[in-house]
Amino acid sequence: MARKRQIDPNIWTSVQFMSLSFPERLLFIGIISNADDEGRIAADPRHLRAKIFPADNPKPSVVMSWRAALCEKRLAVVYTVEGIEYLYLPNWKKYQYISRPCPSSIPPPNSVNPHGVLSEHSVNPPAQESAIGIGIGIGIGIGGGTGKEPSTSSSGVNIFKLFENCIGLVPSALVEELKDAETHYPPEYLEYAFKQSADYNKRSWKYVLGILARCEQEGIGEGKSNKGEPIEDPMEFRQRYAHMGKKA
Repeated sequence: MARKRQIDPNIWTSVQFMSLSFPERLLFIGIISNADDEGRIAADPRHLRAKIFPADNPKPSVVMSWRAALCEKRLAVVYTVEGIEYLYLPNWKKYQYISRPCPSSIPPPNSVNPHGVLSEHSVNPPAQESAIGIGIGIGIGIGGGTGKEPSTSSSGVNIFKLFENCIGLVPSALVEELKDAETHYPPEYLEYAFKQSADYNKRSWKYVLGILARCEQEGIGEGKSNKGEPIEDPMEFRQRYAHMGKKA
């Protein structure tokens, strides 16, 4: 049975989410509302229509096209087990906090045997179908015809993926600033700063900027800076370099 769910407020300014049409966005929110405690739901368009659009009665083919749009943006994954289609939200557990979850009656994607049939939107969607932000089941990168493709450094570091994995949805207002940061800072600084943000549960761009500023001045060390001085507490760094993040 579906319960009350949490919606990250940053979802409304996510480039990925905004690239959807109005009914596609409504379908996505409706899936969040109606998915079970493990983020799964029957994917048959008729079922989705009955659950989410009971007063509108769109054609199943139309609902299927909306569903396909969610999969293309990597907001959802459709898979098939024993001839039945199901859908799950890949980042469900990151944004839903359920104290007493009920086991799902829907089989998980990995229950498909090696010769099982997956839909065209499998559990491993193509990397080029990425999109900014990750929220309640939101995917990664930038895409969906926004005209803004995610930059990836020569080392393979993608600042948008780092942001969404450590902090959450990427607000559209930060897209250009993140691109500038990816160009300005070495990949190892970016990875270190976001890791510090996650390790100390200080999941904000301002905090990451403070760590980046520290790295730029002192480098990365094991307990000590490059100058041989003990590394300060992360909160002290945040206070020292708070001015670096005033634009965020």
